[in-house]
Amino acid sequence: MTINGVSIVSLRKKTICKYLAKLSELEQRIYQATHNMGKMNLGSMLKSGKAPTGQVVHISDNFLRLRQACCDPGLLLDASKARVEKQIIKNEADEDDKNPQENADAQYTISRELEQLCRSVEKDHVLPAKARVLLSLLDRIYGQDPEAKVLIFAEWTKHLQRLLSQRSSSGYNFSPFHGELSPNQRDEAQAEYFPDGVNGSILTVGAGRVGSNLVKANIMIMLSPPWNPQRDAQAMDRAYRIGQHLDVEVHRTFTLSMELRTGYN
Repeated sequence: MTINGVSIVSLRKKTICKYLAKLSELEQRIYQATHNMGKMNLGSMLKSGKAPTGQVVHISDNFLRLRQACCDPGLLLDASKARVEKQIIKNEADEDDKNPQENADAQYTISRELEQLCRSVEKDHVLPAKARVLLSLLDRIYGQDPEAKVLIFAEWTKHLQRLLSQRSSSGYNFSPFHGELSPNQRDEAQAEYFPDGVNGSILTVGAGRVGSNLVKANIMIMLSPPWNPQRDAQAMDRAYRIGQHLDVEVHRTFTLSMELRTGYN
């Protein structure tokens, strides 16, 4: 921080690292099924002459589902069967279509395929790609410093809850911090964050990006970085701020589609 070009506060060094979470073959199939379902539903909406505003909302929802498929396919199931059925756009094809039922049947088949693929991940207790990278990072971090305090940022509360379950089964102890907590519960979560035996906190980006001072942590893992760079910067500022006495590490995880991954390799 400077005033008239004169430095008055010097922040510690911040290092940003990126990690590729390679989707398994099953996760690639889930991603492709999600993409196909969204494309077909959008095609139906365009045919039906829906208002442009509705089309934009639908496109945004499709991008959201693709992001969730990359983070944890189980997030697509958590919406329940009723939610899955709502994602299937009813056939509103013109009367002169040769087979109006064909498109509706295809949409149902894709949605059913997607649900079955996601359930196979749950049934086999397969860790998602980003969870595997996260566990590897935590093993390395605590192998180097058993007393390290870590902030893990997730985009959605449901993802946070699933991560807590996965991490507790791996022997790590993280306190939750999300928007559904009351002010008193948030204070308790921040207090619980500091004692020995607690490795850190898993936060949703929305709840953890403002109003929290967590400078006892100097390591942040961004599992699903927000698209808005301002929200992203605010989240990192929970630990990278005045009062931080250690160098800060920011670890970002990302995935690539099969085509992009080939070019990346």
